[in-house]
Amino acid sequence: MNRHIEEIRRGRNLRSIKKNVYISCEGKTEKAYLVGLKKQFSQKVNIKISYTNKTNAKDIVKNLKSKFKSEYEKDDLRYCIFDCDENSSQDLLVAKELATRENAKIIFSNPCFEIWLLWHFENNFSYQNSRDKLKKLIENYIRPAYWTLNNNPNLYELIKEHLKTAQMNYYQRKEQLERENINWYSRESNPFSNLDDLYSDLAAL
Repeated sequence: MNRHIEEIRRGRNLRSIKKNVYISCEGKTEKAYLVGLKKQFSQKVNIKISYTNKTNAKDIVKNLKSKFKSEYEKDDLRYCIFDCDENSSQDLLVAKELATRENAKIIFSNPCFEIWLLWHFENNFSYQNSRDKLKKLIENYIRPAYWTLNNNPNLYELIKEHLKTAQMNYYQRKEQLERENINWYSRESNPFSNLDDLYSDLAAL
């Protein structure tokens, strides 16, 4: 009996020290990916995700605030995940200012999230101007029609064995941009994604 009570107490203590992670993002593909990421780290952190159909960068940040502001605690981690897409330089600037006020980190993909998926399979730093073309490139490695949670609830599981390749490509591209004096958080950084910042933060907890 006493042993059972002690086990329950330990379980409560583990839950109480879990860090909370709040994420606001757009996109069906992102949702399919993040569901798997959340599952992987569920024993370490409480990840709460709010998805929105809006694609403007500042709206993604506003969504984080409107959904989770009342739940924030000082040490909680906060992320806004969005694509460059049609966001103007001014849109990106406003979003960054809003994210700074919310103490939120920006996870930015240029032109879109699919470049992060492609980097799991190949070193491709060529300028990308079409989400559909990126999808075709990815479909050289994994089956088509994986783009939504309904079509493939295991997108993360499908590609996570290639994570080190994606990470290597991310760091190579980031260094390349630094050498060329190009800000990664800009329209000029195409192609780019720092999704690994989210993964690495979670892994470090």
